[in-house]
Amino acid sequence: MKLWGRPLSEQESEEAEKKPKLPKIPAKAMMEVLDINNQLIFVGRVAEYARGVVTVREAADQEVPPVFYNTEVKLRYFLNGENVVLHGMICGSSPRFWRVDRLECQFTAQQRTAFRQRLRLKTQVAPMERAGGKGEDEKILGKLSPCELLDISMGGLLMKCRELYQADDILVFPKVMVLPEEAPYSFTCQIRWINEGRLENQYGCKFQEMSDWEEDRLLKAIFAIQREEIQERKNRGL
Repeated sequence: MKLWGRPLSEQESEEAEKKPKLPKIPAKAMMEVLDINNQLIFVGRVAEYARGVVTVREAADQEVPPVFYNTEVKLRYFLNGENVVLHGMICGSSPRFWRVDRLECQFTAQQRTAFRQRLRLKTQVAPMERAGGKGEDEKILGKLSPCELLDISMGGLLMKCRELYQADDILVFPKVMVLPEEAPYSFTCQIRWINEGRLENQYGCKFQEMSDWEEDRLLKAIFAIQREEIQERKNRGL
């Protein structure tokens, strides 16, 4: 192995071998660009990845913020069921893209919950109930009740409502308009925890029975909401 035309020393070779190999960075993959404190800077899309350098454009092809050379950033994206976080340094930029090199994989895990988005979304929820009849395992949809989604991630959602459900209950959200311009989502969830209140209760729910296509669609919707929030902050001069 060589470094800038000279052979690597034994120590450099050992250090290079110890470094974990980078996960694949797919062409046109959507990713979050974050600062070192995990604050979202912009939602981007991979324009190019070659020779250890990834070029990231703003996902909606808008201008990206100015940045200093050697600024440390994080790139977070989703790959084959895994949430991947890369650390790197800015090696070039323009109003349309950032280039990041010196990439290192800091985190890879079987979880999508990192892509979490706060919401204030009113919708309806209904419990799945056991159908009548002795020994009957068939489930039917119970009474629809108003509720409000407080946040959503690739793993589940947080909602509040006046109804009292139990831990492990299965809930169905039959028509959730995450984005007004897109087709509604139908979510089936299991209650994992409950925070009872005086007037309303909060429920932490885990998604069930979601296809890969629906998961990808939801991930893109979360990124779209984040882009809108960033643009709103820009418009307010924040």
